[in-house]
Amino acid sequence: MAEENRRTTKAGKEKWTARHAEMWKFLKFLFAGTVSSAVELLAHLLLLNVILTGVSGEVHSRIFEFLHMSDQRIILAYMISTAIGYAIAFIMNRKISFRADANVALSVFLYVLMVIFTIFANGWIGDNINTLFMHLNPALDAASNTTSALLQKIICMIIPTAWTYPCNRFIIHRKRKAKSS
Repeated sequence: MAEENRRTTKAGKEKWTARHAEMWKFLKFLFAGTVSSAVELLAHLLLLNVILTGVSGEVHSRIFEFLHMSDQRIILAYMISTAIGYAIAFIMNRKISFRADANVALSVFLYVLMVIFTIFANGWIGDNINTLFMHLNPALDAASNTTSALLQKIICMIIPTAWTYPCNRFIIHRKRKAKSS
């Protein structure tokens, strides 16, 4: 009886995933994003509050000036944690979400381009979110308020889904076309 129920459940799941293939890919993409984001957040908090506590100063660079980012500790924590999160997401999406078999080198190249765009977009978005938070309450500055920094980081991790899913799904993690006989 239990074996029959398990087979029925498995058949029902396979039927559902076949009928809703695109939704199933999106759900797996969200799962991969959640796992990689959790690791990214943990890395960000560890870097910000444990590893980089002795780092202080401002970064003077045209790139970071454009993004209105200057606190060295926040920049380092953001860049390192983001790189970790995106590396995990790439592997999970390639292997689990989309089961891609296209050229790995091309996929990595396209992914790096998307990540660079996303990092700069997030830097700009994050700066504007921090400015908004500080207008609401100056104590909410991400440089001095860990809770605010965490909330802002989460917001900045959710927004890019608008472009990262379509890029991952249709451009980066493709399947080779089946050869017709």
